[in-house]
Amino acid sequence: MAASRRRRVLGLIVALGLAGGAGAAGLALIGRDGDDRQQSDGPDLTTTPVEQRPLAEYLEVAGTLDYASAVTLTVQTSGVLTHLEPEGDVVAQGEPLYRIISDPTEADTADVLARLASARNSLVAAREDLSDALSGPSESDVAAARAALTDAREAQDSLVEPPSEAEISSAEATVATASESLESLLDPSPADRSEARSRLSAAESDLAELLDGASQAEIDSARAA
Repeated sequence: MAASRRRRVLGLIVALGLAGGAGAAGLALIGRDGDDRQQSDGPDLTTTPVEQRPLAEYLEVAGTLDYASAVTLTVQTSGVLTHLEPEGDVVAQGEPLYRIISDPTEADTADVLARLASARNSLVAAREDLSDALSGPSESDVAAARAALTDAREAQDSLVEPPSEAEISSAEATVATASESLESLLDPSPADRSEARSRLSAAESDLAELLDGASQAEIDSARAA
């Protein structure tokens, strides 16, 4: 009886032990299967070597690009415009924006020739004035001055008696003017000679300036005129 009970207890312990081992084995299999499932369901990882390089930043802005101010270009000489960069073209520093040919036009040449001729005439007149002041008046100038003085005296003597004070004053002024003109022709003063020399010097200076600014062809043409 006691031996039969002991065998029954042993059998129960063995059965419980087998059941526990089977359960542990089942849990182990379930855990391993879950780990494998989690590893297979995870994302694929891709690796890339890290390298150092500059980081560029960009800023997008919507609008119209314009210049802050406008500059007006001026030229120092006149001429013919032969080239002009079109509006909107991009030019680099140092590139010409326009080209001008400054060769003299027909109007410029005619103006220079006219000024040369005028300067030559002024020079000739100034030389004649200086020559007259240094050498004395011509016979015709003296005769004209004497005739003017005679006419003035005759006009003074022919006044109707009794003459008015205004008539006497006018006649005396005419006689005085004629006398001064005659004396100036016969004996020019130092001031007259100095004025003649000044006019000659100014005329020569004007002609020299024009000749310096004119071409050789223009000078030859003016001298031949």
